[in-house]
Amino acid sequence: STPKPSSAASDVYKRQASNVWKICGSKTNSEDAQDTEEILGYMLVYVDDVMVVGPTGLIEKVFEIYTSIWDVQVSGILVADGAMTKYVVPDLKFLGCTLRRTEKMYTVDQISYIEERLLERGFDKVAGKKTLPDPQEGRTCPIDRNTSEYPQDLLNSQGEIGVLNWIALRTRPDISCIVSICASLMTINPMDTLHLIRGCLLYTSDAADEGL
Repeated sequence: STPKPSSAASDVYKRQASNVWKICGSKTNSEDAQDTEEILGYMLVYVDDVMVVGPTGLIEKVFEIYTSIWDVQVSGILVADGAMTKYVVPDLKFLGCTLRRTEKMYTVDQISYIEERLLERGFDKVAGKKTLPDPQEGRTCPIDRNTSEYPQDLLNSQGEIGVLNWIALRTRPDISCIVSICASLMTINPMDTLHLIRGCLLYTSDAADEGL
């Protein structure tokens, strides 16, 4: 169950959507002296990983509550309001992504993950490409599924598409279309699909430091 702040604090947690909670407080209206709900921040919960968004003081309060109940690791705070805190860090890792704070915005990327995957495939020193491959939809010829190579080619395609899809869904929507096309083509011709995947990896290699 999600812990609530002590009775001395007005903040409460309220489910906003799947895995997302509002952190709310009460605010007294000066005209009619009625208490109204005020959203102070948000909390994203994924299994045992938690991200809190809000003013630095609110985030510190949530840290205090959680550390008083469980043995948790506090990764830090990306400070945007100029507040001084012992938790300040230049970047944070969350669900395989890296979050950073620049002077004007927040960014999220998977640079480390992409570089690791490229290194595993020997693409770390290969010249990248500026454009995505042309899938030539409608012109991919089906191949014989009874060949000895087909099962392994299909398995390889599935693995590579899984890697690219993980990247596309989180920080690289620019490759989402070609990844979807590869997924639809892999059972028809996994060998041609692997060629498209290679082209997508070369494109990703050329812009490995891109993000949102």
